[in-house]
Amino acid sequence: MRISLDVSYGVTVKRVMRHPTILDDGSDELSVDERITPVSGAFDTRRMAIGEPGLPLRFAWRGREYSVSSLLRRWKETGDCASGSSEQYVRKHWFRVRATTGEVMDIYFERQARSRSQAKQRWWLHAVNTSLRSSESE
Repeated sequence: MRISLDVSYGVTVKRVMRHPTILDDGSDELSVDERITPVSGAFDTRRMAIGEPGLPLRFAWRGREYSVSSLLRRWKETGDCASGSSEQYVRKHWFRVRATTGEVMDIYFERQARSRSQAKQRWWLHAVNTSLRSSESE
């Protein structure tokens, strides 16, 4: 699998952990990989015309609603074609956002559902970082 990054932001992608845990690299980043539920009608639709998902401007996670105050970064993750050709396909659309509560969150949209039973579960929260509240800007 190849990772395609928007290098103008100097983004680095780390391997994901499957269970909630505090990373042991000294950061205040919580790696969760849990489903989020976008609030109906609360999407940034500007990029949908070119086939990209609309970033949810409000979403629910663990019973709490969050609002996005700013988009800090966006990048794509690509992977090889399943049939073995040399073509690359976008697998995930990643977004680093700042919530109105101050947390910096990495969320992503999966182009293909993980399974038939999860067909409508395409939006996921990868990580939450509270240490970036005032240090990272657009």
